[in-house]
Amino acid sequence: MAIGRICGFILLGISLPCAGAPQQSGGLADRSLEELVNIEVTSVSKKAQRLSSTAASAFFITAEDIRRSGLELPEVLRLAPGVQVARVEAGRWAVSIRGFNNDFSNKDDLSLVPGKLHFIAGARNSYETAARLQIQPTGRLLWTPTSNLTTWAAVSRAVHTPSVTKRSLDATLADVPLAPPMFGLVKLVSNSDTRAEVALSYEAGQRIQITHKISLDASAFYTVDQRLIGFDSLTPYFVPAGGSQMAHTVFPELQTNVRDGASEGYELSVTASVNSRWRLTAGSEWLRIHTHAYTGTLTSDMVTDGGTSPHDQHELRSAMDLTKKLQLDTSIYFVAALPEEKVPQYFRLDVRLAWRPMERLELSTSVQDALDPQHPEMYSQRLAGLEQVQRNIYGKTTWRF
Repeated sequence: MAIGRICGFILLGISLPCAGAPQQSGGLADRSLEELVNIEVTSVSKKAQRLSSTAASAFFITAEDIRRSGLELPEVLRLAPGVQVARVEAGRWAVSIRGFNNDFSNKDDLSLVPGKLHFIAGARNSYETAARLQIQPTGRLLWTPTSNLTTWAAVSRAVHTPSVTKRSLDATLADVPLAPPMFGLVKLVSNSDTRAEVALSYEAGQRIQITHKISLDASAFYTVDQRLIGFDSLTPYFVPAGGSQMAHTVFPELQTNVRDGASEGYELSVTASVNSRWRLTAGSEWLRIHTHAYTGTLTSDMVTDGGTSPHDQHELRSAMDLTKKLQLDTSIYFVAALPEEKVPQYFRLDVRLAWRPMERLELSTSVQDALDPQHPEMYSQRLAGLEQVQRNIYGKTTWRF
């Protein structure tokens, strides 16, 4: 699975059932919206606190959500707003959050107004041979005037240190057909002086319990990215024949810092309990990435607006208890096109029907991609083309011990 870079900060909680742990049976009424927003998480302040009091864009995926979605990792990450999941080919996915990498730790929580206004500040310090001393500070302001309303804002700096391969790569990638008997070779070489990528992020959000049946979570972000790593296409050169070596042309690609840029967007999530047996969840995401290459650099990488990150993503999920033992779950997703990869926009509909004749036994059948027998989601660099994602129909039997 290919994991993309992350910009900004999203606290994503996934609850998985443990062997021997008690399982929740019963319907959607067993956990109200108030209980959901009061789920205890370990947040950016490195301490346990309520989800509704977290100063970050946060989304919690419960074990019940995973079970009723019929999805497995990494597909289950589609449930979280702000997460882009695309299947590249069989057994491989591309997963990204807002497009660029980020990391935070070592925070202190200062209560400015007890119970209402908090300031969370701290820094992560690291020293590496390639990146030298790196200081990654963060500051977060949390305002909770009432138990039903939380407003937060944050500024943070994050550093992505180049890996060993990004500083010591020297490999031949592919043959280039030329007029016989000539041929060409694409050679990848890393710049040993490649500097760490830097992201300065600004975020703000609000979490509202509108009524006992409706909750809203919204956030927006703007991130300035510096020294992004990519490939610079250098001037080709000719290598004459000598010994056992045939004459050929080399097309060098230098992996180094090639561009700066910025990304911006919003994430929105709404949960509504229609009644004790029916819950609706809607999510929306808008993302724009703007980058510009350094003067004199001829880049060939894909870190551009309209490349590997869709501009828009929307989802609507329904979880319905038809009876005490019969459940119907549907999810529909819309993902915008990726113009640079020639991936068209698509809708995806997942349907799951489950029957629980007894507490420990569940029989279910699911259809994934019910609207389309096949469609591409991401360009595969390994296959040098688009892999068609096939419709999936399956049955499942679960026995809980």
